[in-house]
Amino acid sequence: MKKVVEEEHNVQLSKSKVCRKFKKLKLYVPNERNTPERKDKRADYATLVSLYADDKLVFLDETGFNEHRKRYYGYAPGNEPVYINVPGNKGRIIV
Repeated sequence: MKKVVEEEHNVQLSKSKVCRKFKKLKLYVPNERNTPERKDKRADYATLVSLYADDKLVFLDETGFNEHRKRYYGYAPGNEPVYINVPGNKGRIIV
């Protein structure tokens, strides 16, 4: 990467500075991820999935959500308060 930066951007950086920048960006990619065998497997999978019709595919979102990101207003039957019970741990993320 040091050589690429020097050639493409004409900027002189030390090897340690490049490493620090990557650590800060958290751009670690294991070498095993991009082996030719893995790339072929990913291409085979993409080909297999492309054979299915779009209406037969389902997307599952597995990201978490925080329970304290709720609406501030709501509706309730007449003469009843609007409230919801939320656990006391405000930073809790549910997956």
